[in-house]
Amino acid sequence: MVKIASWNVNSIKTRLEAVLAWLDAAAPDVLLLQELKCQTGDFPAMEFKARGYESRALGQKSYNGVAIVSRDEIADPLEGLPGDPDDTQARYLEATTCGLRVASIYLPNGNPVSTGKFSYKLAWMERLAAHTHGLLAQEATVVLGGDYNVIPEPVDCHDPPVWSGDALFQPESRAAFRRLLHQGYTDAFRALHGAQRGAYTFWDYQGGAWQGDEGIRIDHLLLSPQAADRLEACEIDRGSDAAPMPFLPLYDNNPRIWIKAPYVTWGLIALNVIGFLLQLEGGTRQFQAMVYGYGFIPAVLSGAAELPPWLASAPPLLTLVTSQFLHGDLLHLGFNMLFLFIFADNIEDALGHGRFLAFYLLCGVAAGLAHFAFNFASEVPVVGASGAISGVLGAYLLLYPRAWVITPVVFIPLMVPAGLALLVWFGFQLLNVFEGDTASNVAWWAHIGGFVTGLALAGPLRRPMVPLFGGQPPPRNLRLNRSARQGKSAAMTSEVDLIVVGAGAVTRNPFVAYADATGRAYAPRFAGYRVWGAEGWWGEAERTAWETWQDAAWGAIDALAARGGEAACAEALPPDARWRALFRPLFAGMVGVPPEIMSVQDYARSAESPENWPLADGYGALLAAWGAEVPVELATPVQRIDTRGPGVAVETPRGRLRGRALVCALPLGVLQAGLVGFTPALPAAVAEAVQALHPGLANKVAFEVDPDLLADFPATSFLAFDEGPETLRFQVRPFGRPLLIGYLSGETAETLETEGPQAMAAFARARLARVFGGAAVRAERAVQTTAWSRSTRGWCWPASTPTTGPTARCTAPA
Repeated sequence: MVKIASWNVNSIKTRLEAVLAWLDAAAPDVLLLQELKCQTGDFPAMEFKARGYESRALGQKSYNGVAIVSRDEIADPLEGLPGDPDDTQARYLEATTCGLRVASIYLPNGNPVSTGKFSYKLAWMERLAAHTHGLLAQEATVVLGGDYNVIPEPVDCHDPPVWSGDALFQPESRAAFRRLLHQGYTDAFRALHGAQRGAYTFWDYQGGAWQGDEGIRIDHLLLSPQAADRLEACEIDRGSDAAPMPFLPLYDNNPRIWIKAPYVTWGLIALNVIGFLLQLEGGTRQFQAMVYGYGFIPAVLSGAAELPPWLASAPPLLTLVTSQFLHGDLLHLGFNMLFLFIFADNIEDALGHGRFLAFYLLCGVAAGLAHFAFNFASEVPVVGASGAISGVLGAYLLLYPRAWVITPVVFIPLMVPAGLALLVWFGFQLLNVFEGDTASNVAWWAHIGGFVTGLALAGPLRRPMVPLFGGQPPPRNLRLNRSARQGKSAAMTSEVDLIVVGAGAVTRNPFVAYADATGRAYAPRFAGYRVWGAEGWWGEAERTAWETWQDAAWGAIDALAARGGEAACAEALPPDARWRALFRPLFAGMVGVPPEIMSVQDYARSAESPENWPLADGYGALLAAWGAEVPVELATPVQRIDTRGPGVAVETPRGRLRGRALVCALPLGVLQAGLVGFTPALPAAVAEAVQALHPGLANKVAFEVDPDLLADFPATSFLAFDEGPETLRFQVRPFGRPLLIGYLSGETAETLETEGPQAMAAFARARLARVFGGAAVRAERAVQTTAWSRSTRGWCWPASTPTTGPTARCTAPA
């Protein structure tokens, strides 16, 4: 007994693993293959040889192609169907093996019927009949197997009316097939199964035909009388049809900023669903009519094919748009809409409603044209939103690669960077193109064309304030809080780790750890301080007395605050006029106002770190490095805050920013000057409290000097003066640099700033002259001063006073 099988593999490169696996399981003696879609030299003969099979192939680049694979020697091959020397299409291969004369046949499709392709099909079948008649005359044992592209009888079709206009079911095609039977050949399947219905060898990939077993029988094994006498069995092995899914998104942590709702995205989803429901409304016939009438068919656009009038529902160019709203089956629709829902709202947010709609349709058109460029002769209709959605994915890669996407990996939902996931997805498209996949009926070039178009258009079409390569990574200890009402825009919260510094000291400043991790130089401890008094440098006894009194002063302020008292910090200070006078500028340098103005409650809530540590390259440089990838727009002050909801909107000179929640850091001076409007207006009590707050002030005056002047001072130390309330402190040689940075605060800073930078510098020089004499002036190289109270956006420290009380206090929520 000889076991023979026939299989239209629709690309041997793509289906090779499946073919070899089936070969191992089914173990046929002879396998006839069709639609190889590879050149003869590229046929994987060695893979079959490794399994004990000889092979012979007749290939053609990208199209057609037939092969014979056999356990026995393959002899006397005939390549090509005789009768037309000008026919170069690789559709017929005949040889002798296993004691049989076998042929692998891939008969022309013939669609559209009104074109020369149908005439070519009929002529090819006439040549086939002439040749097979000669084979019968030789009384050989002949098996003619393959894809005949002919539905012989209505019983061979699930829904005959649907195929009535197709070349596969035309009377002429069926008559030509019957002529082969009338010659004396036997249809092997019908010989054993009679008029059995539901036996099919092809299923359209659209409309759920595979799932519903709504197919046609177009693959046949025709036997000469000698072969028919040996026929024992004939069955159809349906196999499976599954395509790998490289990426399935479930959620992205990328909230919208600019728009309240993605109305265009929702509208597109609705239109796609409506389009699919219209396809289903009239049954299979209407489904196919819409696919062919409104789907994009490259051969129709190129003029190589023509639809019959009853199918031509839309102009060929218009089908580049209409095809975007049709789908092949429910799974096709579902997966596309999932991708659209996850990713499109952010692109609509970044582009705006109108520009996003134009962007989406352009990407879909470009996707269709990319498919056309590489498949211009294809007669297979292309439907689906995946080309346009691929453009959305390309835009997402450009604008939000640092967002995170939840996707199942081996059935476990994992959070991965969107950029990585999308690059993997795009690589999968390229892989299938380079491997020549057509078996999965996926328009890979459309995906690639749409994706590249999205990459190209997203930059020019985005809002001016939307950065490239944005999207925030999730914070540490991310928790997702999803509410049914808020849907995708669910809140994301994170726990901020407290950084432990030194011996049990705790600070809320996470930049300590960041500075350590990035190797930034800072002074974790100052090198000490020296105080110049009326009689020269302080001795150890004065230092000890001062430090003892200072510890008592801070402790008294904390104790009064803990008792809930509403009093000025000055009221808590221990007696001793000398130390109180020296403490006043020290306190004002820390909080911007003297202790008689600062409330003990406000001081307790200031959450000051135990240490203030200078950075070698400045705190601004640290922030800039930490936020290098954070999108920042400078010179964009807030003009109005609208809290009427839903969400919050902020007006700026460069447009409106909208979000579910926004953080606006507004200096007290900005609020007191009325530079920001509020809709609705702030409550009267809040507005009154804002005006009652006292803006503190601190300024700096910095000298660059000859390094020799400071040779006796350790790096990053302090110089102070024991001379009462109107004084200042100097930071000396920060990180070894030849600098003296003076700190002015409170009324002294305010008065000197009013008098101007020269007065500020003169005040500081007078103090330095007490220590260094005339050498201070001679060593001076440059001087720089600040004037922060003159700018409403400058540094200030708001503080409530005991007289205004808690009504003028803004406290953070617990």
